[in-house]
Amino acid sequence: MNTRTLTQSLGGVLLLAGLLPLQAQYVLPGGSDNEIGFSGSIADAGVTGYQGDEAGTVGHALNSQNAPSAIAYYYVAGRSDGPAPTSTPYAAAATTATGFTLFQDTLGTQGFSLADVTLHFGPASANYENTWNLGQDRNGLISATGASANGGGLLGVDHEWEGWSGSSVEDRYYSADSSEVFYYLAVNGIRIVDIGYADLFMRVDYGASTSGSDDTIQAYHTVTGVSITEDFFGPEYTIADAFVSEVNANGGGLQVIIDSVQTAVSGTFSYNGNFGSHFAIEGRLAAVELSAVPEPGTYAIWMGMFALTLVGGGRRRRSPLPAATGTVIPR
Repeated sequence: MNTRTLTQSLGGVLLLAGLLPLQAQYVLPGGSDNEIGFSGSIADAGVTGYQGDEAGTVGHALNSQNAPSAIAYYYVAGRSDGPAPTSTPYAAAATTATGFTLFQDTLGTQGFSLADVTLHFGPASANYENTWNLGQDRNGLISATGASANGGGLLGVDHEWEGWSGSSVEDRYYSADSSEVFYYLAVNGIRIVDIGYADLFMRVDYGASTSGSDDTIQAYHTVTGVSITEDFFGPEYTIADAFVSEVNANGGGLQVIIDSVQTAVSGTFSYNGNFGSHFAIEGRLAAVELSAVPEPGTYAIWMGMFALTLVGGGRRRRSPLPAATGTVIPR
């Protein structure tokens, strides 16, 4: 490519980067050949979303097309570790497995099944506000036009959500102080595998109507590592070792990917004078390469490559992005 062509292409990239909606940054990962499916019922498990009692922690008003007149939940946690738990001591239980043959074999050898494997996440203390949250709760789009509100900033870097009145889609970014939250797997109620800290990206699509029946919530955590929990012994240790060994053999990374279709519920319980709701959770734990999904700061590179392809006049098609297999996101 000569200098003139390169300059023209880069100019086109900058132009298209300004025209493409920021929501294009959200690319749901495709998973892997080694996955464990999990599910948590809205009746007694799943995810809890809730509001704080301070002005900056109440959450923003929903402004997307077909969204209800409600407030986005500022905090999220596994229901068993949130402010309105039930007797079910986990967020979700394993239901299926693809790959993970050593882990499955070891479970059976030690007298357990997939149903004994559970997922737990939330604040590490009794302070329910030390969990994943919306930070400064800034919108990266101008609500009335969908144009960038901060010069092309990135979700998870320059702002925490993106939504506007002309689209039914809202993207969110939840994060926490890594020392104040936990993420782990248990077998038969015993904590066996610690999952490293990860940020949460969430997409809520309010659908083509206001009924709520066509809402979808998709989410994923950034890729992280796993380790055997310290100071426990017995048959569960052998199971933990098998799980961690298989994750390491398949790239060393683990990713939580969530996808569901459910009506967003408002006002299920009261918390600090405000509201919270419970949501079902369905998804999978995928063993992947640690670098399988880019951090937020590299989305600009993906956007630039996509725009460059368009500028090239379609002479060569790029490989498709990973299939969308997302997570349902609390509204």
